[in-house]
Amino acid sequence: MNKRFSGIGKTIVLLNVGVVLIICLILKSLFAPNLASIKPIPSNKIEEIKSPDGKSSIVIYLSGAVLWKKDDFSYIGQLHQNGKTKNMLWLPKDFNMTWVDQHTVNVNGQLVNIDKGTYDFRWNK
Repeated sequence: MNKRFSGIGKTIVLLNVGVVLIICLILKSLFAPNLASIKPIPSNKIEEIKSPDGKSSIVIYLSGAVLWKKDDFSYIGQLHQNGKTKNMLWLPKDFNMTWVDQHTVNVNGQLVNIDKGTYDFRWNK
């Protein structure tokens, strides 16, 4: 009888651990969004920076003022290329971004390839 209880007890513990992990993942997705999940509001457009060849541009949008922190904001850089858009830059309040060539931007001293890379100031320091 004791062996049967220990098997049931292990199952309950594993189920509880699984539930806790699922809750943690849900909370992370709610409070720590990733770059792809951000939907810039067109009226929050700050500027558009064209690539040297004029075929691409990065549009900078104001993002933030989350809940009670009205002064807590950042910027989202959205790549516009070949009729498609992609969020690729999450920029801090004070940022410096310039095009290096038609495939590379310099963001606060870090080179980002627009075809493959992204920049998120929370992680890229």
